Amino acid sequence: MKRTIEIIPLKGIKMDSIDVILGDDLESITNIIGKPDYQEESQLYYDRYEFRLDFDLNKKLEFIELQGPYTNRVIPLIYGVNPFELEAAELVTLLKEKNGSNIDDAEAPYCYCFRNISIGVWRQNIPEDISQSEIRDATDEERKIWIMEQNKAKHFWTIGVGNIGYYDI
Repeated sequence: MKRTIEIIPLKGIKMDSIDVILGDDLESITNIIGKPDYQEESQLYYDRYEFRLDFDLNKKLEFIELQGPYTNRVIPLIYGVNPFELEAAELVTLLKEKNGSNIDDAEAPYCYCFRNISIGVWRQNIPEDISQSEIRDATDEERKIWIMEQNKAKHFWTIGVGNIGYYDI
């Protein structure tokens, strides 16, 4: 059964009855959700929840990133919708409505940072990056892969929530 993870802008995430709050310390978070599957100096990776947690120099949680667009273990939600089920333009429209102005779109259409709600979205490719000639000239097996990649590129691949000011540079 998939676990629902609700992204709460400027606050963190909620999983069932567990709240993972931005600003909480590393030790209290691992006491609540358990040992990570993988750990780097300032990052914890939880494959079972399909997210990564980033900590600041004081070991306080400053950023949570959910991985997509195809999730196997979780159903992410923001404002009541799964951000990975919406096509990129639809998600950008929703987040613009919730954020208002103050959007960093310098890397659009690959990445947007919605500063007022401290939400960021990212994808490596857009459908236009995959040329029709590559698909047309490919073998049947390669064509299937190119079409899957083109469909994947219609969505954002990660969504992150940061603490207040996280996206201000």
